[in-house]
Amino acid sequence: MTSKLPSAIFFDLDDTIVAYDGNVRPIWQTLSDAYAAKTKAVDANVLFQQIMEISRWYWGDIERHKTGRQDMKKARREIVRTTFGKLDLDTTDADSLADEYSKRRREEIELFPQARETLEEFQNANVRMALISNGEAALQREKLTRFELEKYFDLILLEGELGFGKPEHRVFRLALDKMSLNAADVWMVGDSLTYDISPANELGIYTVWNDWKKKGLPPDCGAKPDRIVNSIHELL
Repeated sequence: MTSKLPSAIFFDLDDTIVAYDGNVRPIWQTLSDAYAAKTKAVDANVLFQQIMEISRWYWGDIERHKTGRQDMKKARREIVRTTFGKLDLDTTDADSLADEYSKRRREEIELFPQARETLEEFQNANVRMALISNGEAALQREKLTRFELEKYFDLILLEGELGFGKPEHRVFRLALDKMSLNAADVWMVGDSLTYDISPANELGIYTVWNDWKKKGLPPDCGAKPDRIVNSIHELL
C-alpha cells in the first residue's frame, strides 16, 4: 500500500472496476458471422464494419450518448436498424440481433483482475470510497449486486437514479458534499478522459486515468490526468 493515501476515492464503474467494453468487437463479429451465414444476404465483414461505423457515429455525439445510455436496449436497436438501412437489408431481424448482442454483453461482463482485492485493501486502510457511474440504474445496480460491490462504498451515485451524471460538475460536488470532503483530499479514478478526468480536474480533484487499453493519451488531448495506470491495482 502506498504511504500517502487520500481521505477518499471516487471510482467509476465500467472499464475501471468491471471490464465492460473489451468484448464489444468480438461479440459483434460473432453475431455478424452468424447472421451472414444464416441469411446469405450480406458479407459478414461488411456487416461487422458497418455496425462499428454506425456505433462510433451514434456514441460519438455527447447528447445522443447521454440519451442512449439511459436505454441501452433501445440504443442498440437503433444502431442495428440504421446499419440494416445503410446496407439495404430486411429489418425484420434487426431488433433480435441487437437484443442478442445486449444479452451477450451482460453475460460476459466480469471484474478486472485484482479489482476486488484493491477495493478491499483500500477499505481495510480506512479510505472512504464512492462510486459515481453513468448509465441505466437497473443495469448498473445489477452489476453491483452480481459482483457484490455495494459493501465497499460509502456512497453510490448512479446517473439513472439522480437524473444527471458525469461530466456535470454537480455530481462530483454532490459526492463531496454528502461525504463532507474537500476536493483536495480526494482522488477520482476512471477510464474516460471526457467524463471522469476533465470535470474532476476542473474541480481540483486529483485524477487517475485508468488506461486499461494501454494506448496512452491521444494527440492534442485536453485532459491532463495527474496519474495514469493500466489497472486500479497499480494504485496500491
